[in-house]
Amino acid sequence: DGDRLYLPDPVYQGGTVDQSRGSAWLAERIAQATYLPERSAIGDAIVSEAGPGDRIVIMGARDAPLSAFTAGLLARPWACPLFSPPAAGCSLVSAPGRGGALMECSL
Repeated sequence: DGDRLYLPDPVYQGGTVDQSRGSAWLAERIAQATYLPERSAIGDAIVSEAGPGDRIVIMGARDAPLSAFTAGLLARPWACPLFSPPAAGCSLVSAPGRGGALMECSL
């Protein structure tokens, strides 16, 4: 089906960042993007849509709970049995304390 990009609401860490343009605004401008405000809805979409040959990359910055979210995805039942834990083709690489995570599944 092609690439997909799921965008949740941004994590604002304070400061003077302009919050007038968020993920919904960005998703309207990217053909493959879908705005899902809640991270849990993104997890649901990933586990139900991933299939053989897919590569799943989860990225974030200054978002400490992201590593736990990514690890939680690996513990969930997936629609595609190739991804169901323990999936030999899935690995989790995270940067503890930095708020980033990378889950790579390539089967």
